[in-house]
Amino acid sequence: MFERPARRSSLPRPAAPAQRCACSRACCALVAGFVLTAAVVVSLAPQAALAQQASGVSYSITPIVVVNDEAITNVDLDARIRFLALTNNRPYNDALRQEFYQRALDELVDEILQLQEAKKAGVEISDEEVNKFVTGLAQQSKQSPEQFLGGLRQAGVDPNTFLRQVRARSAWQKLVIKRLPASQIIDRDELKSEIEAEKARAGQVERDIYQIYLPYAGQDPAQVMAQAQGLIQAMGAGQLRFTQAAKQYSKGPAAAAGGSLGWLVEADLPALIAPAVKALGKGGISPPIQADDGIYLVAVRDQRTVGQKQGRSVFDIKQLFLRLPANTNSLEAQQKLALAQRVTQGVAGCAAFNEAMISAGDQGSGDLNGIDVTTLPQQVAAVLSQLPIGRASPVLPVPNGASIFMVCNKRNEVEEVEEGEIRTRLIAAKAERYAERLLRELRRQAFIEVKG
Repeated sequence: MFERPARRSSLPRPAAPAQRCACSRACCALVAGFVLTAAVVVSLAPQAALAQQASGVSYSITPIVVVNDEAITNVDLDARIRFLALTNNRPYNDALRQEFYQRALDELVDEILQLQEAKKAGVEISDEEVNKFVTGLAQQSKQSPEQFLGGLRQAGVDPNTFLRQVRARSAWQKLVIKRLPASQIIDRDELKSEIEAEKARAGQVERDIYQIYLPYAGQDPAQVMAQAQGLIQAMGAGQLRFTQAAKQYSKGPAAAAGGSLGWLVEADLPALIAPAVKALGKGGISPPIQADDGIYLVAVRDQRTVGQKQGRSVFDIKQLFLRLPANTNSLEAQQKLALAQRVTQGVAGCAAFNEAMISAGDQGSGDLNGIDVTTLPQQVAAVLSQLPIGRASPVLPVPNGASIFMVCNKRNEVEEVEEGEIRTRLIAAKAERYAERLLRELRRQAFIEVKG
């Protein structure tokens, strides 16, 4: 993306000892999530002053890189590295600075390019958006906005680097949406082809797959492996979601979409990750997968049978309802319960049950066709889900009486391919590809000067 300069200006090292994340686990998780999804920009104190306040260190501000006449300083870079340390729950020290140096610099370069292009297009983030999101984010951690931002400062993180990142991503999203209409026209043949492909996959198991790619890119493979294992540990502890980790750390083409590769059937799985994916259940995350160029992590968010509605067993049912008096020990009640037992024990097949239902059932008896069994009372659903077709159920208590059921048909409903859903999916894919191309073009055209 952006090569580390052979010579770079020496960055001042903080005199303070390395420290752990000072904010709570909830704060760290919220910070990571906010970076990925928020649309905010907040007026804070000047960045250099905040950085000094956060760390207690005085900096001599030195340009590191200039991007189209806009400088990235040592203060900017240090703030971003501290933020990466916080979101990874890692101690800030010299080794971490070396590890996160290039990633932090790449992020800052991309953000400047995104903000510059958004400004050209007149894309702005309103104060209303800012205040609403910051307040909502603070409320999730049961804090005021001031307390939340103060927590970042206490952790040694300049809040401005946090807000700068989300402002850039928000502006970038708005820019892509603004420019996309000319690119989002879905050709009728393209849509038809995708619909046919969807129908061809009917009946196959497909998985909703997410991927993180951590390239070696000149780093020690052991160091990249340690990073992958650290991400797995953070996700397992609930400090980081897989999609958050993908957006922050993955260098794969799907990183902007949280690492989503979409719903894939087995035949479409990339060969490298296929064995790991097939070994995972719903919600599973793979161990690190080593390749020649880097390390992969994959997750299966969900799985389903193509063309079937999950969890929707549809039954055609007959119900013989008997209204019982309040005193179930009365002669009338006992006679009706005896009748119910005779039906349960002596009636087989839907035709015979239908006759008994008409002749002996009270008002409320009848056919219940196309019923999703999961919508029935739990006791009734449990019995009917195991009941063979054509066999009467036991007598089951229901409000105001008792009922006997018979299942005459059961099936999984086939879901029609939704043209609108497929169109939306195709548009989203085009938007992602457009955003990637646009950023590559901005990098290519940009004047980037390394200060040495």
